[in-house]
Amino acid sequence: MSTPNLHETFILLTAMRNAGYRVRLSPAGDLSVGPAAMVTDNDRETIADHRPNILKILQGERAAAEMLDALRIECADFDARPAMYRGKRLVTETGAALGITQADIDGLDRKKGELA
Repeated sequence: MSTPNLHETFILLTAMRNAGYRVRLSPAGDLSVGPAAMVTDNDRETIADHRPNILKILQGERAAAEMLDALRIECADFDARPAMYRGKRLVTETGAALGITQADIDGLDRKKGELA
């Protein structure tokens, strides 16, 4: 069999996962497919044919997951409200206190953009 393209392997990997197979990289980077009782000889042959591409896909998934984990750690203290930090008084982007309180903001004349 010729080497399958990456798209074919992605379709195979998706179908295997939907059927209940666990297809993963071990911590050492080796391919792991289970549960063992589900894997037939035909499955083993198909997996062997697609192995290089399966590894590429799983390595990409692992790299993406690691990047997302790093972003979650970086953003853990971020508060999405404008210029608020952990529900306390306003701060600049660098975290320096501005000395403006929530009461000042509540008194802001939004039409003029000035403090009341």
